[in-house]
Amino acid sequence: MKRDERLNENYRLLAILYNYPPNASSGSIRLAKIMRHMPELGWQLNVITPREEYFSGSGESGQKLMKEIPESATIIRTGFFHTHKFIVGLKQKAGSGKPDRGKQTSGEERKKDSPDEKIRPKSALQKLKDFITDLVTIPDKKIGWFPYAYKAGKRFFRERDADVIFASGKPWTGFLVGYALKRKYKKPLVIEFRDPWGTNPWEIKKNRLLEKIQNSLERFIVHRADFVVANTEESRQDIIRRLEIPESKTAVITGGYDQRDFEIAGNGHTNEKLTIAHVGTFYLNRNPKGFLAALRKLIAVGELDAGKLKVRFIGYNGIKD
Repeated sequence: MKRDERLNENYRLLAILYNYPPNASSGSIRLAKIMRHMPELGWQLNVITPREEYFSGSGESGQKLMKEIPESATIIRTGFFHTHKFIVGLKQKAGSGKPDRGKQTSGEERKKDSPDEKIRPKSALQKLKDFITDLVTIPDKKIGWFPYAYKAGKRFFRERDADVIFASGKPWTGFLVGYALKRKYKKPLVIEFRDPWGTNPWEIKKNRLLEKIQNSLERFIVHRADFVVANTEESRQDIIRRLEIPESKTAVITGGYDQRDFEIAGNGHTNEKLTIAHVGTFYLNRNPKGFLAALRKLIAVGELDAGKLKVRFIGYNGIKD
């Protein structure tokens, strides 16, 4: 069958998407933009995603993002069990109510202490608690979504059908749901890596045994998926090399922009100042301090005029100093 003939047919896609409107995360924006093109390419879009009540911080941005959902799409919203919060609650109840001296304190707490005081290593009990918490939240803290999403998938296949199952991560729990449905209903599975799994430099390293389990699980899923999508060429090459899969089984869909979002009437004015904007979130230990230091140096040596410069940071910034 030729490619053009295929697009003229009505195919059915079942997408397992934890991040989807009204979730307003960057992952949700990417998936909403990609998925909205599916109907015009000849695909019936069906999405399994948690209910809105389980997302925090969606707000106005999340509601605006709802407009990206095609009218013809079927959205199946499910329950969710927050496994990590439940385990943490049990740990707190099991404790004496006193803070664990072996537990590392936050940066704000350390500032209150004497500068000579060292962070004490975790106690054996705290290490055991952390191990159990990490063990029951493999592959991630969203594992509590698995039974709800899988049940919704089975109900979907009883009532309808799909030609392809698509799952995007992270969270990697969506991959497990997709694989379980693939195995039960013998449908091809496409998985998308929006972030690295086993080689993510921003992830906090766990116990060696747990790291080994995670790496084995990643390899297991990738080898059983029918196709793998990465968001960068570097990520694709890492998956091919490290997990030893054929290059023909992979593709790249990079980040981009939707031209329709920028179809606005110009007002004929230009910026009077050189304007540099960062649109997005600074998370973990990422910050603009190096960029700002460079600007300061350029201003100091006369390469930039501070009066003709504007810098805008649009998005969440958790930097304290």
